[in-house]
Amino acid sequence: TGETPDDPFEVGFEVNKLAISPDGSMLAVVPSNTNLIIVANLETDEVVSYEARGPDYSENQSLSTVDLIDAIDFDLASNRIVFDYQNCNRFGLEQGAECQPIWNIGFLDLTTGSNYPFANVAADVELGNPSFLRLALMRSFLI
Repeated sequence: TGETPDDPFEVGFEVNKLAISPDGSMLAVVPSNTNLIIVANLETDEVVSYEARGPDYSENQSLSTVDLIDAIDFDLASNRIVFDYQNCNRFGLEQGAECQPIWNIGFLDLTTGSNYPFANVAADVELGNPSFLRLALMRSFLI
């Protein structure tokens, strides 16, 4: 038949989520229980690991408040990834009190490598399971 079986390979971690870019050129992988998004360019074989960070307003240190990432999705242009993440909400808690895990949404800009949280979300609001609208794809099905 001309087909050959794919060779299995070991990635060295348990995979939580996968996403393929709409143009098919990139694969994004989230290892389980991490704040990492690993993006592989399938055309150039380049692999880049991005650490998601929550809002950080300190000047001298960088504190990551992202405990883990769950859902991921590419935008239509394959330039950005939207993801949801769990972090520890200490708002209003006394020192030493156990934090409350909450979910929020972040964006990873693949052209600059920067990531940033969804802005202006109240401490008592949780967001999750994001995806980009595929309006251009929907129009092509309606025509």
